Amino acid sequence: MELSWFSILAAAWLSTWVLSLIRLYLPAVRIMSIHYPESAAVKFRWAGFIVFSGLAFIFVPVMLPIILDDNLQEKFVKSYIAGVMGLGRNKDE
Repeated sequence: MELSWFSILAAAWLSTWVLSLIRLYLPAVRIMSIHYPESAAVKFRWAGFIVFSGLAFIFVPVMLPIILDDNLQEKFVKSYIAGVMGLGRNKDE
C-alpha cells in the first residue's frame, strides 16, 4: 500500500477527531451529569454528541492545541459546560 499525503492527513485528521471526543466531550458530559442531572443536555446527550462530533470534525485543526494542552482543555470544558447550560446568560434575557 502506497503511503500518500492524503492518507497521512486523513489518519491525522481522524485520530485528532477521536481524541477531541475522548478528551473534551466525554469529561464535559460526565461533569454535567454529576452537577446537572436533570438538564436537557444530559437527558439528550446523544443529540449533543452528534452536534459536537460534527462540528469537531470540521474544526479539527483549530482544536488540536486544545486537545494537546491540559490547561486549554480545562478551560474549554468549563466554557463548554457554561455555554451548554446557559450559565453565562443574564437574568434579563
